[in-house]
Amino acid sequence: LNFAIMHIPPRTARWDTKHCFTRGAEELRRILTNRKVPMAFFGHEHLYDEDMIGGVKYIITGGAGAPLYSRGFGEPVYHFIVVKVKNGVAAAEVVRLPR
Repeated sequence: LNFAIMHIPPRTARWDTKHCFTRGAEELRRILTNRKVPMAFFGHEHLYDEDMIGGVKYIITGGAGAPLYSRGFGEPVYHFIVVKVKNGVAAAEVVRLPR
């Protein structure tokens, strides 16, 4: 399995903020979908959120220690992600940490 890991998330219908990139966002979505990448991880936004686009789970995991904030989507929570792969199938679990 392949995963994509990037700093800045692409702008999507759910993540419609100036802090997400637009140039190349559609190409990225097309590549991830065509290559059947199960999950793509992004940071930059200091929160946790998920979206499913073209069969790919997009995860913003930006709650690792910097001050948290709300953007009108997601959850401003300190957290980390545990990814387990079994029999070729990946599953992600968010582990929320106390403030």
